[in-house]
Amino acid sequence: MKILNQKGQALLEAAFVLPLLLATGTALAFLFYRTLIFYYADHQLHEALICAESVQVSTCRNHLEKSLQKLVLKNTRLSVRLNKSFLGSTGRVEIALQPEIQISKELRL
Repeated sequence: MKILNQKGQALLEAAFVLPLLLATGTALAFLFYRTLIFYYADHQLHEALICAESVQVSTCRNHLEKSLQKLVLKNTRLSVRLNKSFLGSTGRVEIALQPEIQISKELRL
């Protein structure tokens, strides 16, 4: 059997596979970033609701906004709402990623 000339075969295979690997890596990095933001925002909102039970709501809201701004990109729209009533505290965080992340929690003590 005759061996065919295979010069450039690896380059051709790399040209087909490299964009696929880059796209997969980018998608995984974005998924990791969204997951990190979701769980971090959920935890920080829970901490802010506990804070609102003992301190002024505006102080807790400011602290929550500052802690979330550390993680999201600079041009990302962020909306934070905290309310306190005699039944307990409620909060909502909206982070404008595509698709948007929305977290709502209620804490009754």
